[in-house]
Amino acid sequence: MKSHWTKWLSQPGNIRTVAVEATELVKGLSKPQNLAAASQAGFGEAVVGALLIASAHKSSESINMNAQGSGLFRQAIIDASPEGRVRGFLREQKDSSLHTFGASGSNGPWGSGVLSVLYTKNFEGKYPYTGMVPISTGFLDEAINEYYRDSEQLVSKVGLFVELTPDGRQVIAARGALVQALGGATSDELEDIRGLSIQHLRHLGSTADNTAVFMQEMSALLKQRKFEVVENKELTAFCNCGQDRIERALTLTGEKDIKEALGNEPFMTIICDFCRKEFRVSAERIKSLFSRDPSRLQ
Repeated sequence: MKSHWTKWLSQPGNIRTVAVEATELVKGLSKPQNLAAASQAGFGEAVVGALLIASAHKSSESINMNAQGSGLFRQAIIDASPEGRVRGFLREQKDSSLHTFGASGSNGPWGSGVLSVLYTKNFEGKYPYTGMVPISTGFLDEAINEYYRDSEQLVSKVGLFVELTPDGRQVIAARGALVQALGGATSDELEDIRGLSIQHLRHLGSTADNTAVFMQEMSALLKQRKFEVVENKELTAFCNCGQDRIERALTLTGEKDIKEALGNEPFMTIICDFCRKEFRVSAERIKSLFSRDPSRLQ
C-alpha cells in the first residue's frame, strides 16, 4: 500500500482529523540508515509525528521536528511539508550504559529529553517559529500532545502506532492519527477532544490503513459526528542535498577546520545525514572554494 494521508472535516467543519499511513515510506527512509529494529520503530514514530504536524499547516510553511532523548535514541530530525514530502534521520544510542529512563525505569524508549518543532513561512522577511517541550514520559506522541497544548495552544490529540514483525526485525506498520479543534468549535466539541485518551488515539492511528474503519472508529469516539473527506494525498520522500549545497556547507565551516579534517588526503568524503548519499570534494576544489571568498578564511 502506498503511503498517504487522509484528512476529514466534521460537519459543520469545527473538527479536523488526519490519518497517516506511512509504512512503506518509513521502510524506505530507514533502509540506508541501517537502523536496528527498535530504532526503526522510533524513527517511524518521528516520521509519522512530523507528517501529522505538517498536515495541519499551510502550503507556505515547512516543518522541522527535532526530538532528543536519553533512551534508545539520541536524536531524530525530520523535515516535512504540507505537500506530504518528508525526509529524516535518527541517531541511535548504541552504548546501553548511557541509556537513562525515568526514576522508576518504566517510561518509554525515548527516555527524557526535548522536542522542538520549528515551522518557517516560506516568504521573505518571515521569521521561523519554534515551540519546545520536554519529552517527560519517554513517548513521542505524548510529547507532541504537550507541544500542541503548550506551544500552539490548540485543543489537539495525536496518537502514534508502530508495529514490528514477530521476530522484531522490521517495521510492518507506521501509522498515526490527529484530532484537532478548529476555530468555531463549541465547548462540547472541545471537551470531547480533551476527553480522548492516548490509548484512544493510538488505536485510531492503528486503523489509518483502512479509511472506512478509521472513519467508523473516529465517529464512535466523537459521539457519532459526521465527517467528510477533504484530502487524500500520497506521501513521498525527498532530499535536497547536492554538490553545491555540500560545498557551501564546507565554506561555512571555515578553511582552518576543513583543512584539519582533510589532512593529507586527496579528497574529502561527505555523507548526507538524510539520504546517505556520498559526495567527494577534492583538495584542489577545497582550495578553490576558499580562494574565491576571502571572507571565509579563518
